[in-house]
Amino acid sequence: MRPVAALRVAGALLDALRPHRDAGVVLPLPLWHGHGLATLALALGVGAPLHLRAGASPEAIWTTLEAEGAEVLAVVPTVLHRLLAAPGNAPRLRVVLSGSAPLSPELAAATRARLGDVLFDAFGSTELGVLTLATPADLRAAPGSVGRPLPGVSVRVAPDGRVLARGLLRRGWHRTGDLGVLDASGRLTLRGRADDLMVIGGENVWPAQLEAALLAVPGIVACAVLPVPCAEYGQRPVAFVEGGVDEAALRAFAQSQWPRRLRPVRWVLGPLPRTPLGKVARGDLRSGLG
Repeated sequence: MRPVAALRVAGALLDALRPHRDAGVVLPLPLWHGHGLATLALALGVGAPLHLRAGASPEAIWTTLEAEGAEVLAVVPTVLHRLLAAPGNAPRLRVVLSGSAPLSPELAAATRARLGDVLFDAFGSTELGVLTLATPADLRAAPGSVGRPLPGVSVRVAPDGRVLARGLLRRGWHRTGDLGVLDASGRLTLRGRADDLMVIGGENVWPAQLEAALLAVPGIVACAVLPVPCAEYGQRPVAFVEGGVDEAALRAFAQSQWPRRLRPVRWVLGPLPRTPLGKVARGDLRSGLG
């Protein structure tokens, strides 16, 4: 632990989110999860009422938000997506803190349209703690970014695209396991996990690039792109797609958008395996590829 860095990070989060003893917090995440545990600590630190709603339906979460006059909601993108698909109202909600999984620009825009300029996106790791925070202004200016490093935190990107950080929990530089880029304003945009990087015809290809394009196809609810060996290009993508779209439409989309080397050699349609938090279980998909 780096005590001074920890105090600076905590202070920056308090300044940005402005929790207080009269601002109810709704937490529909389990406490064993890092995002849930951090939200618990934040609420306890300022004496705010904390409403635990892990496992609750979207309708039940909306009911709690309205009935308790909650001002802060901590979510992962999957929970946020489900909330936006359900009816509900939260007149006092002023902070939606997302984290633990990529927040798509489309989901951020949908949240803004429904709830106003209330969305924040945090990035960190279990080993290093919270590293960056995207404010509503960051998400408008650089959709898809996870914002700038918090005070007391340093982030850089190695020549191979790997994200390195010096956080509040450990001294020295450490790999986060992510790939990313820093823009001229110091905002970090993640390009996926380093383990998922594909090398196709000598070109580094981030699955997140292809996944973002697929998620813009009407009817697609979730997707994942993983590499398989290819004699010609070294690797080619396989696409797993959940939603109301058929393979013919997907092939036509890929042909119109990507060169042949980037078009999936196989489309796997159907419900995707999920983690307890609702994220796509990429490890299970990878194991299924053999």
